[in-house]
Amino acid sequence: GINAEYMGFTKLSANHFQLVHCTDMGLNLKIATLPNGPTLFFKVASFETIHDLAISLKNKFYRARDNILNHAPIPILNNFVDCKDNHLKIAQTVFTSMFPTIRVDNLKLNQSRRLVLFHLNKDTQLIDVRHYVITKSNRGGPRAMKKLKKRKFKVPKKIADMEDISEIFLKEQDYFSDTDGEGEEVTLPQKFLDEDKGSKVVIKLREIGPRMTLELEKVTAGVFDGDILYHKYVQKSPEEIAAIRKERREKKMAKIMAKAKQDENVAKKKKKQAKEEEGVEDPKADHDPDSAHEPKKETRKERKQRLIQEAKEYRKKKLEGLAKKKKKASAFKKKKTVPKKGRGKPKKGRR
Repeated sequence: GINAEYMGFTKLSANHFQLVHCTDMGLNLKIATLPNGPTLFFKVASFETIHDLAISLKNKFYRARDNILNHAPIPILNNFVDCKDNHLKIAQTVFTSMFPTIRVDNLKLNQSRRLVLFHLNKDTQLIDVRHYVITKSNRGGPRAMKKLKKRKFKVPKKIADMEDISEIFLKEQDYFSDTDGEGEEVTLPQKFLDEDKGSKVVIKLREIGPRMTLELEKVTAGVFDGDILYHKYVQKSPEEIAAIRKERREKKMAKIMAKAKQDENVAKKKKKQAKEEEGVEDPKADHDPDSAHEPKKETRKERKQRLIQEAKEYRKKKLEGLAKKKKKASAFKKKKTVPKKGRGKPKKGRR
């Protein structure tokens, strides 16, 4: 079945997931096919960045021009066809599915400017990954020879330090090309860069990097998990494989059951809250024998009415208490103002 955990990536048009992580043992690369697998586990034997590659090839640091990175490259797989090992066939399928299908009828040369090469070394079982940009050059020999014909070539100042006159042309060769010789001359079937249809140009490949050498260590059936289809260092018997599969199935079923139970509890809780808000009693409560001895739970509406009634009664008692205090205070004041008997004016003759 479809793995629902990774369905969100497929909605974003993501068909593969690549994870690079570094451990104490070295650098590793994982390539997973979404949403159901398989997953390839590689050990990165060596790699070079774009900048390091430009220095080693004595090229200028390449910067993307003409928006060539906006279009997918053309994948080329070498030495994978005659492989009899299943893990290498799986790797071939994964590498091919990482790039869109090429339709020759609708192919535009200006949109096919890059090439990715996956080369399998059958002796060492290592996979070399190279990234090229497709360039062109007109006929007429090396760049120095063309400039010499047009009388625009400048003789180097340190010509006395050279051992042979050919060094002038060798140092001015097109180092941007990584193809052998002068490249392959073709007739363009359509417009390519600034050349019109029908022009004869020399097609060359220029490596722009990055460059990697990968060692396939493990293949699993799922996304970063599942049955181990291949392992380079660990070999298990059929009994051990069957036990691992059984344990994995049990864990998966337990996870599904726990998820179903959780969803059921959430649905019951939402239903109960909706009934409490509406003030509707549960009809099953009258027929439930366990709920006969339990006190009846009031609804939210009943609780609101009860609180309002209690507030009214409290206010009424408060007002009655204030009225009694006021009446008592007025009576005490009136009693204090009345004179006592025998305390009138003194009679005459008495002092």
